Amino acid sequence: MWNFDYLKQEPAYRGFTDPAIAAEKVYFIDPSSSLINIRKAVEQGLRFIYRQEDIPTGEKDNLISLLRNRELGSILPDGMIYDLDIIRMLGNQAVHTDKTVEKKRVLQAFLALFEFLDWIAYSYSRADNDVWDPDRRFNVDLLMQSPGSVSRTREPVKTEAKSEEPPKLPDLQNRKKEDYPLAPKEAETRKLYIDLMLENAGWNHTVTLFNAHAVKAWDIRSLFERMNLNAALDKEYRTAAFASNLSEFFLIICQIAKKGNVYTPTATSSLVERAVQYIQENYTDPKLNVAGLMKHTYTSRGHLSRTFKAYTAESIHSYITDLRMQHCCQAIADGRSILDACTESGFSDYSNFFKTFTKAVGISPKKYAQCSVF
Repeated sequence: MWNFDYLKQEPAYRGFTDPAIAAEKVYFIDPSSSLINIRKAVEQGLRFIYRQEDIPTGEKDNLISLLRNRELGSILPDGMIYDLDIIRMLGNQAVHTDKTVEKKRVLQAFLALFEFLDWIAYSYSRADNDVWDPDRRFNVDLLMQSPGSVSRTREPVKTEAKSEEPPKLPDLQNRKKEDYPLAPKEAETRKLYIDLMLENAGWNHTVTLFNAHAVKAWDIRSLFERMNLNAALDKEYRTAAFASNLSEFFLIICQIAKKGNVYTPTATSSLVERAVQYIQENYTDPKLNVAGLMKHTYTSRGHLSRTFKAYTAESIHSYITDLRMQHCCQAIADGRSILDACTESGFSDYSNFFKTFTKAVGISPKKYAQCSVF
């Protein structure tokens, strides 16, 4: 028994049911193959929706083009299109790289796929064959089943040919698509979306290896902070905001690459990477300081400070403060009180925190908390 077996009750769902079940079967032995089939299920599911809604596919009949259609965006529940784009990016990584896939990410893809296909069942069940169940939930334990004789393969399961359109279902259940009980999205989903964009651009997660001029000239940190805040906008504005942000991001990358402002990783940058990792793991500790970092890296203060600034474009103190500010802003946006956000982020003095916050963000913590409500 698998999580997507219930979809077999409707023959018209076969195009996305087969790869979804295949993804479950290989998860235990090959997460990469699982992602590839999840991606295939999303693509077939979108083709099914296009058929039901009579949406033309356009000249470029591929997954990214299907996702970017504005008419589709007006049909899907709020935020779902970003979950599907995460699956697209994860699937592309599985196909085009040999990088080991984290099972945590595959599980996130499964949860997004389950919600997507559950929404299809909700929205496109026939009146005489309702396969949707409001109490149905994804069972992670089913993924732990022995795959038996399933072979290890990176090819998605074969489904109906692209030229064969999914059948259009008549006499659907009388349910409004906008009434679907969509699960609330967490900040972790937004973080994964940004992480994947960074990975696709070839960035190092633990330390930014751009020189000071390149980073300061195009304000990369500010761009990604704005992208994270855009997730709270209304749907009609969010899509336009993200499109603008992405255009800005690709322009930055092109400018940096053209000017050659990129370091090749060396033994020296490995020192910075160790320092950054230690800071990221301990920045919420008010006692974190340069002296403790010197002991951890076995390096003198002068050498560590100069090298750190050369590779990250800021001083150690500034880097720690920036991390604490990001943590604090996220905590406030998540509903924490200003005082709790201050102490949980590693600030030991509220007066100093207030001045730092106001200078960095441009408004007081109280005003920021009020803006985060909307």
